[in-house]
Amino acid sequence: MTYEVADLPIAEADRLARQQVERHRQEMSRWRQIRAARVAQERRTRSVGEIAEAIGVTQQVVYELLREARTPPAGRPE
Repeated sequence: MTYEVADLPIAEADRLARQQVERHRQEMSRWRQIRAARVAQERRTRSVGEIAEAIGVTQQVVYELLREARTPPAGRPE
């Protein structure tokens, strides 16, 4: 949603901007969990090196995603 914040009172413009930032953070977190789960699924049949090469990242990134896949999202019990 796009807002014309230039014409809004500063408090309202700031509130709307913070709302949008928070929505974006939540969406990014959701997609990171989806990505991590997919990498974990692929890890069952491929090595970390193969996955890293296939998606164009370092092995360290793959290990981070695998760790994240084992960690429940914030606010959700295991």
